[in-house]
Amino acid sequence: MNNFFAPFNENSNLVYTLIQRENGEKAFQEKIEKCVEKIKRNENECRIDYLTIMLVGKSGVGKSTLINEILKIKKAKEGTGQFVTVKYQEYGSESIPFLRLVDTRGIELNINYGPYQVQSDAENFIRNQKATNDPNKFVQCIWYCLTGDRFEDSEIKLLNSLRETYGESRIPIILIYTQASDRKIISDMKRYIQRKNINVNFIEVLARRKELVNGGYLEPFGLGKLINKTLNKCKNAFQGEMFSL
Repeated sequence: MNNFFAPFNENSNLVYTLIQRENGEKAFQEKIEKCVEKIKRNENECRIDYLTIMLVGKSGVGKSTLINEILKIKKAKEGTGQFVTVKYQEYGSESIPFLRLVDTRGIELNINYGPYQVQSDAENFIRNQKATNDPNKFVQCIWYCLTGDRFEDSEIKLLNSLRETYGESRIPIILIYTQASDRKIISDMKRYIQRKNINVNFIEVLARRKELVNGGYLEPFGLGKLINKTLNKCKNAFQGEMFSL
């Protein structure tokens, strides 16, 4: 791994004095290319051509940014706390042909588009995709995105309800902490999740390079780990142990 030194200010929550990176963009692309080659070699054994993944979370948590950076596109509209996606938008890319990411409208607690509406819409979408009888369109995984220092009780209820409805064996759910640049807040969030007995896979991601308030930059990390975890969780949708990045 490469070492990246960032200035330390004891009055700042940005407490990185030494940041371990994932060897950056080149390593991530190499992992993706390796996975694509495995798919090509085993295409006759594949049950599906690509995974359909649904993203859920409040407006402004970075769902669209995550989509743009993983797929290397600039199609998903990005916002800062306001909803920019109406119902569903599906995105794919030739750079990662085995993924289809479905962006959903963000939870808006202040305009009556809350968790219950999100769950109802998500269930309808999953049901309609299933009704096509095309395995490529079945939702194989849910990415639940959050960020900041608050995880509302209503959000927790939504997450638990999705887990109870679909379960790990049907549609695995991965909890993604986006914009992961503050170690203290992330540690506090992890402890809070443990206290609430939320038993899901938790992955920290910084999809885009971030400038630190006291100088220096925090390079993107976590994308390769997220893809790897997703493929391992959904490997039965393809075939056997094909994917290990």
